[in-house]
Amino acid sequence: MAISAEAQDGPPDADRIVRWHSTAFLNMWGDDRGKGARTFAARLPRMVGDLVAGRPEVIGLCEVTDLLEPSVTVALEATGYVKIAHSHRLSIFALPEVEKASGDFYRYPKQNKGAIEGILRQRLKIGGSWIHYGVTHLDYRDGFEEGRVQQMRQGIRAMESFARRWTLPRWRTRSVILGDLNSRRRVVEKALQPAGFKDVGAGGRIDVIAVGRGRVVLSASKQRTASDHPVVRATFGKIIVG
Repeated sequence: MAISAEAQDGPPDADRIVRWHSTAFLNMWGDDRGKGARTFAARLPRMVGDLVAGRPEVIGLCEVTDLLEPSVTVALEATGYVKIAHSHRLSIFALPEVEKASGDFYRYPKQNKGAIEGILRQRLKIGGSWIHYGVTHLDYRDGFEEGRVQQMRQGIRAMESFARRWTLPRWRTRSVILGDLNSRRRVVEKALQPAGFKDVGAGGRIDVIAVGRGRVVLSASKQRTASDHPVVRATFGKIIVG
Protein backbone atom coordinates (compact mmCIF):
# COMPACT_ATOMS: atom_id res chain seq x y z
CA MET A 1 0.00 0.00 0.00
CA ALA A 2 1.44 3.34 -1.03
CA ILE A 3 1.77 6.02 1.63
CA SER A 4 0.88 9.48 0.40
CA ALA A 5 2.12 12.70 1.96
CA GLU A 6 -0.45 14.77 3.86
CA ALA A 7 -0.92 18.43 3.03
CA GLN A 8 -1.02 19.29 6.74
CA ASP A 9 2.50 17.94 7.18
CA GLY A 10 3.84 21.22 5.81
CA PRO A 11 4.62 23.99 8.32
CA PRO A 12 1.82 26.52 8.98
CA ASP A 13 2.36 30.26 8.95
CA ALA A 14 4.53 31.05 11.94
CA ASP A 15 5.60 33.99 14.02
CA ARG A 16 8.82 32.30 15.05
CA ILE A 17 10.70 29.03 15.20
CA VAL A 18 12.30 27.83 18.42
CA ARG A 19 14.51 24.89 19.28
CA TRP A 20 12.52 21.79 20.17
CA HIS A 21 15.11 19.07 20.80
CA SER A 22 18.14 17.30 19.35
CA THR A 23 19.05 13.70 18.68
CA ALA A 24 22.16 11.62 18.03
CA PHE A 25 22.48 8.19 16.43
CA LEU A 26 25.36 5.72 16.24
CA ASN A 27 25.97 2.23 14.95
CA MET A 28 28.26 1.02 17.75
CA TRP A 29 29.88 -1.76 15.65
CA GLY A 30 29.14 -4.37 18.27
CA ASP A 31 27.90 -7.52 16.56
CA ASP A 32 30.31 -8.28 13.72
CA ARG A 33 31.79 -11.30 15.59
CA GLY A 34 35.17 -9.83 14.72
CA LYS A 35 37.19 -6.71 15.43
CA GLY A 36 34.20 -4.61 16.41
CA ALA A 37 33.07 -7.03 19.09
CA ARG A 38 36.61 -7.65 20.35
CA THR A 39 37.41 -3.96 20.76
CA PHE A 40 34.00 -2.84 22.03
CA ALA A 41 34.93 -2.34 25.70
CA ALA A 42 37.99 -0.27 24.80
CA ARG A 43 36.01 1.86 22.35
CA LEU A 44 32.96 2.41 24.55
CA PRO A 45 34.16 5.44 26.58
CA ARG A 46 34.95 7.52 23.51
CA MET A 47 31.71 6.53 21.77
CA VAL A 48 29.66 7.52 24.81
CA GLY A 49 31.58 10.78 25.22
CA ASP A 50 30.94 11.71 21.61
CA LEU A 51 27.26 10.71 21.79
CA VAL A 52 26.48 12.88 24.79
CA ALA A 53 28.37 15.94 23.55
CA GLY A 54 25.87 18.77 23.35
CA ARG A 55 23.39 16.81 25.52
CA PRO A 56 20.95 15.59 22.86
CA GLU A 57 17.58 14.79 24.39
CA VAL A 58 17.33 11.46 22.54
CA ILE A 59 20.06 8.98 21.60
CA GLY A 60 19.48 6.05 19.25
CA LEU A 61 21.86 3.11 18.87
CA CYS A 62 22.19 -0.01 16.77
CA GLU A 63 24.47 -3.05 16.84
CA VAL A 64 24.09 -3.29 20.63
CA THR A 65 23.69 -6.98 21.44
CA ASP A 66 22.00 -8.26 24.58
CA LEU A 67 25.48 -9.11 25.88
CA LEU A 68 26.72 -5.53 25.34
CA GLU A 69 23.60 -3.66 26.42
CA PRO A 70 24.34 -3.67 30.18
CA SER A 71 27.75 -2.03 29.71
CA VAL A 72 26.29 0.56 27.34
CA THR A 73 23.51 1.32 29.81
CA VAL A 74 25.94 1.73 32.72
CA ALA A 75 28.17 4.03 30.67
CA LEU A 76 25.30 6.24 29.51
CA GLU A 77 23.63 6.30 32.93
CA ALA A 78 26.91 7.59 34.35
CA THR A 79 26.49 10.64 32.09
CA GLY A 80 22.89 11.24 33.18
CA TYR A 81 20.94 9.35 30.50
CA VAL A 82 18.10 6.88 31.07
CA LYS A 83 17.52 3.70 29.10
CA ILE A 84 14.14 3.98 27.39
CA ALA A 85 14.06 0.79 25.30
CA HIS A 86 16.24 -2.01 23.98
CA SER A 87 15.35 -4.85 21.61
CA HIS A 88 16.97 -6.79 18.77
CA ARG A 89 20.29 -4.86 18.92
CA LEU A 90 18.50 -1.48 18.90
CA SER A 91 18.45 0.97 21.81
CA ILE A 92 16.94 4.32 22.78
CA PHE A 93 18.26 6.49 25.63
CA ALA A 94 17.05 9.91 26.73
CA LEU A 95 17.62 12.66 29.27
CA PRO A 96 15.55 12.29 32.47
CA GLU A 97 13.24 15.17 31.58
CA VAL A 98 12.01 13.31 28.48
CA GLU A 99 8.71 11.60 29.30
CA LYS A 100 8.47 7.96 28.24
CA ALA A 101 5.21 6.39 27.08
CA SER A 102 4.49 3.28 25.02
CA GLY A 103 6.99 1.50 22.77
CA ASP A 104 7.63 -1.80 21.04
CA PHE A 105 9.68 -3.63 18.41
CA TYR A 106 8.17 -4.26 14.98
CA ARG A 107 9.74 -7.10 13.01
CA TYR A 108 9.97 -6.53 9.27
CA PRO A 109 8.00 -9.10 7.26
CA LYS A 110 10.80 -8.90 4.66
CA GLN A 111 13.85 -10.64 6.15
CA ASN A 112 17.15 -11.85 4.73
CA LYS A 113 19.94 -13.92 6.23
CA GLY A 114 21.35 -13.31 9.68
CA ALA A 115 19.81 -11.34 12.53
CA ILE A 116 16.16 -10.35 12.75
CA GLU A 117 15.70 -6.80 11.47
CA GLY A 118 12.95 -4.38 12.43
CA ILE A 119 12.21 -0.98 13.94
CA LEU A 120 12.16 -0.07 17.63
CA ARG A 121 9.25 2.34 18.13
CA GLN A 122 8.93 4.71 21.08
CA ARG A 123 6.51 7.46 22.08
CA LEU A 124 8.12 10.34 23.97
CA LYS A 125 7.09 13.76 25.23
CA ILE A 126 9.70 16.50 24.92
CA GLY A 127 9.07 20.09 25.95
CA GLY A 128 5.36 19.44 26.28
CA SER A 129 4.95 17.93 22.80
CA TRP A 130 4.70 14.30 21.71
CA ILE A 131 7.18 12.77 19.28
CA HIS A 132 7.55 9.21 17.98
CA TYR A 133 11.03 7.77 17.42
CA GLY A 134 11.89 4.75 15.31
CA VAL A 135 15.38 3.21 15.39
CA THR A 136 16.26 0.69 12.71
CA HIS A 137 19.01 -1.31 11.02
CA LEU A 138 18.54 -2.72 7.51
CA ASP A 139 20.17 -5.90 6.23
CA TYR A 140 23.60 -5.15 4.77
CA ARG A 141 24.20 -8.07 2.40
CA ASP A 142 24.96 -7.64 -1.30
CA GLY A 143 22.05 -8.48 -3.55
CA PHE A 144 19.45 -7.25 -1.05
CA GLU A 145 19.21 -3.70 -2.36
CA GLU A 146 15.48 -3.86 -3.17
CA GLY A 147 14.93 -5.79 0.05
CA ARG A 148 16.28 -2.84 2.04
CA VAL A 149 13.84 -0.54 0.27
CA GLN A 150 11.00 -2.90 1.17
CA GLN A 151 12.16 -3.09 4.77
CA MET A 152 12.15 0.70 5.09
CA ARG A 153 8.70 0.92 3.52
CA GLN A 154 7.53 -1.60 6.09
CA GLY A 155 9.17 0.47 8.81
CA ILE A 156 7.36 3.62 7.67
CA ARG A 157 4.04 1.79 7.65
CA ALA A 158 4.83 0.56 11.15
CA MET A 159 5.46 4.15 12.28
CA GLU A 160 2.18 5.23 10.67
CA SER A 161 0.31 2.45 12.46
CA PHE A 162 1.99 3.43 15.74
CA ALA A 163 0.87 7.03 15.23
CA ARG A 164 -2.71 5.96 14.52
CA ARG A 165 -2.74 4.05 17.78
CA TRP A 166 -2.20 7.37 19.55
CA THR A 167 -4.06 9.59 17.06
CA LEU A 168 -0.87 11.61 16.69
CA PRO A 169 -1.60 14.75 14.62
CA ARG A 170 0.65 15.48 11.63
CA TRP A 171 2.37 12.18 12.36
CA ARG A 172 5.15 12.56 9.81
CA THR A 173 6.50 15.80 11.26
CA ARG A 174 6.23 14.18 14.71
CA SER A 175 8.07 11.02 13.68
CA VAL A 176 11.86 10.68 13.56
CA ILE A 177 13.57 7.65 12.01
CA LEU A 178 17.18 6.92 12.95
CA GLY A 179 18.99 4.13 11.19
CA ASP A 180 21.84 2.40 9.48
CA LEU A 181 20.18 1.91 6.08
CA ASN A 182 23.17 0.23 4.40
CA SER A 183 22.28 1.95 1.10
CA ARG A 184 21.31 5.49 2.00
CA ARG A 185 20.59 7.03 -1.37
CA ARG A 186 18.49 4.19 -2.72
CA VAL A 187 16.43 3.77 0.45
CA VAL A 188 15.96 7.52 0.87
CA GLU A 189 14.89 8.06 -2.72
CA LYS A 190 12.69 4.98 -3.10
CA ALA A 191 11.18 4.62 0.38
CA LEU A 192 11.53 7.67 2.62
CA GLN A 193 11.01 10.53 0.18
CA PRO A 194 7.90 9.07 -1.53
CA ALA A 195 6.38 8.59 1.93
CA GLY A 196 6.83 12.27 2.86
CA PHE A 197 10.10 12.01 4.83
CA LYS A 198 13.38 13.82 4.26
CA ASP A 199 16.99 13.01 5.07
CA VAL A 200 18.04 15.86 7.38
CA GLY A 201 21.49 15.99 5.75
CA ALA A 202 23.75 14.94 8.62
CA GLY A 203 26.22 13.64 6.04
CA GLY A 204 26.56 9.99 6.99
CA ARG A 205 27.23 7.61 4.12
CA ILE A 206 24.64 5.05 5.19
CA ASP A 207 23.58 6.38 8.62
CA VAL A 208 20.50 8.57 8.32
CA ILE A 209 18.22 10.75 10.40
CA ALA A 210 14.88 11.24 8.67
CA VAL A 211 11.82 13.26 9.63
CA GLY A 212 8.61 14.41 7.98
CA ARG A 213 9.48 16.96 5.33
CA GLY A 214 7.49 19.72 7.05
CA ARG A 215 9.62 19.62 10.21
CA VAL A 216 12.12 22.44 10.59
CA VAL A 217 15.71 21.17 10.95
CA LEU A 218 17.90 23.75 12.66
CA SER A 219 21.17 21.85 12.27
CA ALA A 220 22.58 18.50 11.19
CA SER A 221 26.11 17.11 11.33
CA LYS A 222 28.31 14.05 11.72
CA GLN A 223 31.33 13.32 13.91
CA ARG A 224 33.98 10.64 13.74
CA THR A 225 34.13 8.39 16.78
CA ALA A 226 35.54 5.04 17.90
CA SER A 227 33.36 3.02 15.53
CA ASP A 228 33.33 2.18 11.86
CA HIS A 229 30.34 4.57 11.66
CA PRO A 230 30.07 8.25 12.62
CA VAL A 231 27.76 9.81 15.17
CA VAL A 232 25.05 11.65 13.22
CA ARG A 233 23.12 14.49 14.83
CA ALA A 234 20.16 16.76 14.20
CA THR A 235 18.41 19.56 16.03
CA PHE A 236 14.73 20.12 15.33
CA GLY A 237 12.73 23.33 15.54
CA LYS A 238 9.18 23.88 16.72
CA ILE A 239 6.92 26.46 15.12
CA ILE A 240 5.19 28.93 17.43
CA VAL A 241 2.03 30.37 15.92
CA GLY A 242 0.11 33.30 17.26
